[in-house]
Amino acid sequence: MQNYLKFLDVYIGAKCNLACFQCDTRSDIIKTKKDDPELKEITDGIALAWKHFDIEYYSMLGGEALLYLDRIENIMKFIREYDKTGKIIIPTNGATLSKNFKRLKELLTAYDASLFICNHYAGFNDLKLSNNVRKSAIDFIEYMDLTKSDNDKFLKDMLDQDNIRQDPGLESFLNNKDPMTLSSSDLVYTNGTFHVWFRDQEYFQSSYYFNNDNQPKPFMTGNPEQSYMNGCCSLMCSFLYNKKLYKCAALGTLRNFLKYHDSLEDIDWQKYLNYTPLDLENCTIEETTKFSNTKYNSVSECDMCPASSQNFRKTEDKVLPIKFHKSKI
Repeated sequence: MQNYLKFLDVYIGAKCNLACFQCDTRSDIIKTKKDDPELKEITDGIALAWKHFDIEYYSMLGGEALLYLDRIENIMKFIREYDKTGKIIIPTNGATLSKNFKRLKELLTAYDASLFICNHYAGFNDLKLSNNVRKSAIDFIEYMDLTKSDNDKFLKDMLDQDNIRQDPGLESFLNNKDPMTLSSSDLVYTNGTFHVWFRDQEYFQSSYYFNNDNQPKPFMTGNPEQSYMNGCCSLMCSFLYNKKLYKCAALGTLRNFLKYHDSLEDIDWQKYLNYTPLDLENCTIEETTKFSNTKYNSVSECDMCPASSQNFRKTEDKVLPIKFHKSKI
């Protein structure tokens, strides 16, 4: 049996219209497209990943996807040349959704791609922006003429809660992790082929903290398994960046983050900087199998994150770019 990845997060670039604190792709601190990977580097990485793994879901991770629609179309076209049946996800914060109905309809229809709308305004005291995103989502669902999906079935199928592949790693994961559920505010609609899923993201998970000198620090829990099960925000997702696969986006973008904070030499971060991703150009069968076998459990570097949930509410000052909330002081 070919080695298997459930979710492949394809890094498309960092630019975002928001600045969410603790963003695991560091779009809170990297605000331009200047250091984005070249399109060919991305597609070459996908081809290499597809060579080594059976991939169930491809997710376009950034950065705000709706700022990269031309690039995403090229990537999805490339994926469909290799993989006719793999599921493609375009995640968005929905802030500019209302301006992109026609373009998105074309893309979702042409490439059987699903749209996941994550409302980052849901924790604000003033719900005007949150309500606007929800309205845009509902209007888009109507524009697409979609039918309400059974939320439980949607989640069960997406997470493969029946473990159709009989994957022992997934079986153990499902037995040890509290089941994910959808809230009453979630909207899931479908045309039978792809989905549009709207959810409110009131809280976010911390992957580091600041010490008294305002320097970022890893949690260094010494218990990677607990950190993975209780403090991870990307439990099932592998991160593709620069033709390499990382356990998660937080590890894949760590060097960029520490460079920004002038912390590359900090001794506490060296273990995590020394994490070895899977080099898709040079990896062995044994290395790909090892990577595949850890997709539902921890690696040593998982103890970078907290061993218990460190959720925080996504208030205005933790989501909006500083120019917006500074103007209100």
